[in-house]
Amino acid sequence: MKKSVQKPMEAQQFRVAAYLRVSTEEQAESGLGLAAQKDKARAMAVVTGWDERTLYIDDGVSGTIDIIDRPDGKRLIEDIDAVIVAALDRIGRKAVYMLNFVEKIDEQVELISCKESLDTSTATGRFVLRMFASLAELERDTISERTVAAP
Repeated sequence: MKKSVQKPMEAQQFRVAAYLRVSTEEQAESGLGLAAQKDKARAMAVVTGWDERTLYIDDGVSGTIDIIDRPDGKRLIEDIDAVIVAALDRIGRKAVYMLNFVEKIDEQVELISCKESLDTSTATGRFVLRMFASLAELERDTISERTVAAP
């Protein structure tokens, strides 16, 4: 069974991390995307009463690569009890990757998304996650099509 969200006084035993990802080296070097994600994750940690101490960062890594194949993505799955992301599409831009990630962490890790305000410990939360995963993939495919069609 999935661990329940911990109360603030129990946070010392609860390993919380934020996962940050940007797709391009340019975004990674500018730090703008990472800085915004870090700010959102820290704010969510405060709201939940968690002490977010660890950052897992895959900078310049495409969302079309499965999280288990990313350097910090793999470590994240092995190390933590709860993960905060700025938005679900930071996990991946392919529905299958996002759903695989959630399946891998389902029994042991709480997933909190700042943008979508989503609780994956409920049936409704898991259903909504599947919808968002499909929307993230649609957005990526649409961007790709526009790029190819541009003169």
